[in-house]
Amino acid sequence: MQRAIGNRALTRALRAQLARARPDVKPEDSKYPVQEVYGRPFPRDPKPEDVRQGMIGSCALMSTLEALARSDSGRDYLRKAITPNGPSDKYNVTLIDPRSVKFRSTPQSHVVEVDAWFPLDNGNFHYALKGWKAPTRANPSDIPLWPAIIESAYALVVSRSAHPDTGYPAKASYAAIEHDTIASGDNPLKALTGSAVRVEKITDIDRFEQRAPAEIPSALQRGLPVTAGAGAYKHQYSVVEADARGLKIRDPNRELTGSFPEAGEKWTPDERGSWTITWRQFHTYFADYVTVRSEHAESWKK
Repeated sequence: MQRAIGNRALTRALRAQLARARPDVKPEDSKYPVQEVYGRPFPRDPKPEDVRQGMIGSCALMSTLEALARSDSGRDYLRKAITPNGPSDKYNVTLIDPRSVKFRSTPQSHVVEVDAWFPLDNGNFHYALKGWKAPTRANPSDIPLWPAIIESAYALVVSRSAHPDTGYPAKASYAAIEHDTIASGDNPLKALTGSAVRVEKITDIDRFEQRAPAEIPSALQRGLPVTAGAGAYKHQYSVVEADARGLKIRDPNRELTGSFPEAGEKWTPDERGSWTITWRQFHTYFADYVTVRSEHAESWKK
C-alpha cells in the first residue's frame, strides 16, 4: 500500500508544506550552502562506485546503496525508487517505512518529493557524492545524482519516524540519518526493498564458521545485497564478493577506504575501493552482517 507524505489529521496547507520539505544540513555544516545542482539521477546504469559517503554518519544507507547497485535486481530497485516529478528538478522518491516491514505483512510506502538542491563545499558535494564537483547549468556533467537524491529523501522519512504523531517535523534534517544508523543498521535495506531482513550477529566462532562462509557467497550469487558492520569502529561496509577463502568488502566513505583501525594497519584497496580479508579477519573485526531473509530471497526481486 502506498501513501503520500502526511496524514489525514494534517491540514491541507501543512501537507503541502511538508511535501516540499528539504532536509536541513547538520548545525555544524551550516556554512555549506544548499545549492541547486543540474544533472540526472541515472545518466547510465547505477554502480557501487557511484556511492561516496560524505560528512555525515550515513554509512548504513550508503553501504546499502552500494550493495544494491552490484546486482541487476538491486539496480531495478534503485531505478524504480526515483521518478521525475514534472519538467523541473523535482523527483518523487518511493521509500518503505522501516517500522512497517515485518515478516508476512504488507509494508507501507511513502512517496517523498525532493529537489536537486544539496549542500556544497566550494562547489563540491558535501554529503552523498562527497568530493565530486557538482554539475551546474554552465558546466554540466554525467555525475549520477541518485545517491544524493535518495539520501535527501531518506532524511525526510527518518525525520518523520522520529515524530510519528505529527508527521514530518517543521525542520527535517540530514542529522536524522545519523540517529537512524545508530538505532538500526538494517533500516535502509528495509526502506529501499520492503523486505524482511536478517541481522546475523558474529559471536561464537563455531557457529560463524558453519554459517557465514556458505551463507554470504550464496546470497551474493543470487544477487541479494549484503552489508557488514564493523565492531569498535561502528561503520557499515558493503560485501562485494565472497568465496571459500574470504570476502571482499567496500567502504562507502572514500576518505577512509583502506584504513581499518581495528586491524591496526592500513590495507591497500584495489582500483574500485575494495579490499579482501579472510574469514578469520571478518570474524575478528566485524560485529554482524545484514541480508534479506531467506523467506524473501525470491519475492524481493519481483
